[in-house]
Amino acid sequence: KMFAEALEDFGTAIKINPDNGLPYFLRSMVRYELKNYRGALNDLDSVIAINPTNSLAYYNRAILNSEIGADNAAIKDYTKVLEINNDNVIAWFNRGILLHQSGNLKAAIQDYSKAINLYDNLYYAYLNRAEAYMKLNENLKANADLLKAQKIKGKNKDAYSDSSKFKSLIKFDQNFNKSDQLFSLNRAFLHTNNTKIMPQIFIDNYFDSLSNNYH
Repeated sequence: KMFAEALEDFGTAIKINPDNGLPYFLRSMVRYELKNYRGALNDLDSVIAINPTNSLAYYNRAILNSEIGADNAAIKDYTKVLEINNDNVIAWFNRGILLHQSGNLKAAIQDYSKAINLYDNLYYAYLNRAEAYMKLNENLKANADLLKAQKIKGKNKDAYSDSSKFKSLIKFDQNFNKSDQLFSLNRAFLHTNNTKIMPQIFIDNYFDSLSNNYH
C-alpha cells in the first residue's frame, strides 16, 4: 500500500511540474523495490534529460543496467559518473568489477587501483585486484594484495562503511530543484549482484525521505 500511494503521489507531482527531476528520481527507487526495472530506468532517463550532470542518476542507472545484464551500458554510466566526480571511489570499484567480469583485466586493475588510491582500506578492491593479477600470472602482485586484504580483514573488513573519509568519497551532491535543495540525496540502490566481488552498500534510507517529505 505504501508503494502504491508513493507511486500515485510522484505521478501527481510529475504532472504538476514535469521539469522537476526529484519525483522521477524517487519514483525510480520505488519502482526498483517493486522490481519494475524498466520503469525505474525510464524515470532515471527523465532525470538525466532534465539534468545531464546528475551523477546520482547515472550511478543508479548503472546499477540497474548491471542488474538486467546490460553491462556495457552500465560501464558507460559509471564512466559518466567519474567524468562528473573523479573521486567517487565506488564508481571506480564498480566499473572495475564489470571490466573484470568482461575479461578486460588490465582495465579492471587500473580501476581497482584508482579506488585503492582514493581509499586504501577497501578490502574487496584488494581481493579483486589480486584475482585479476593471478589471471595475468602476476603472482607477486597478487600475493601482496592478498596480504593487504588479510590485514584489513583482521581489523574489520567492513570498517570503511563507518569511515567519514569513505563516506565523503561516495557522496553525491545533487540539487534537483536548482535553487532549492529539499534534502540530502546521498543515497544509492542496494546492489544485489555477485557479493563475492561486490559489497552491499546502503547510502542512507530513502524511505525516511519519503515519509518526511510526502506525508
